[in-house]
Amino acid sequence: MRFLSMTIIERIEQDFKEAMKAKQEVVLSTLRLVRTALKNKQIEIQHPLTDPEVTAVLKTMIKQYQDAISDFTN
Repeated sequence: MRFLSMTIIERIEQDFKEAMKAKQEVVLSTLRLVRTALKNKQIEIQHPLTDPEVTAVLKTMIKQYQDAISDFTN
């Protein structure tokens, strides 16, 4: 039952590999953005990210993109 103890980063990496194999360009592009943001945060705080830290980065990204969509539609 490896799946139950998988971290969010491990799941993102697994999904990234699956998207590459399936040639899912939109998913791949999205996961690249997520991986880059997580790597930048890890560099900033100088230690491997915990699941709560990953969640915080993802929430920030979601808010930024929702705001950009809102601005674009207005």
